[in-house]
Amino acid sequence: MKKKDLENGITAVSAGNHAIAASYAANIFNLKNKIFLYKSANKYRIQACKNYNANILFTVAEKAFDEVKKAEKQGYKFVHPFDGDKTLQGSASLGLEIINQLNYMDIKIDNVLISVGGGGLISGVGAVLKQYFPNINIIGVEPNEAKGITDSLKTNQPLQKVYINSIADSLCAPIHMPYSFSVAKQVIDDMINITDKDMSNAMKFAYNHLKLFLEPACVAGFAALEKLKEETFKNQNTLILLCGSNIDFKSWNSIVNN
Repeated sequence: MKKKDLENGITAVSAGNHAIAASYAANIFNLKNKIFLYKSANKYRIQACKNYNANILFTVAEKAFDEVKKAEKQGYKFVHPFDGDKTLQGSASLGLEIINQLNYMDIKIDNVLISVGGGGLISGVGAVLKQYFPNINIIGVEPNEAKGITDSLKTNQPLQKVYINSIADSLCAPIHMPYSFSVAKQVIDDMINITDKDMSNAMKFAYNHLKLFLEPACVAGFAALEKLKEETFKNQNTLILLCGSNIDFKSWNSIVNN
């Protein structure tokens, strides 16, 4: 991204996690910004954005991208949460970190479970891992109530409207985009759909057994693994990508005890 692209500031849209990153960048580089957050965003995420002096505007998922288009017309540069070559390159850097750690441990990996929202994370990470491990199985995990990539793969085109109603708000992308989908369909080997209850149970598991305090989207891989038959991954190395812990205790407690 060129310096002149940022002269009028940046805009972003998110259920929270991407918004935090965009707010951080805007604060570091002293950029004007319009950060569109879902009204349902967790209070922890909202406060994290405020800590970076973000200019927060609240919206709903169904209208969020229309709000961003208006900001773009005002000169703000859109930093997309899951689409575009720069966004996927950022996700791909996580894949490189994984490869570096695996090389350090001198092991190969057979399967990786990745939570899927808009599809940017699995596309970037999957593209890199496929190059180093050609036989790896890239498995995406989506909630039943937000299975946009699952349905997009069935029709071989990115859905322009997705039904969303899950506790994993950061996996509730209301639309999918051509660029990220074109990569996703090349790297994803399988999709698994899970319920909100599956994620709630996985949150308890992560806390009780691993002492990890995680949000619903983050534990989707644990939830999927629970649903898979043990024989599926027997004698194989399987990696679960954890992608978020931006949740306050009150919200976490409400979910796991619901």
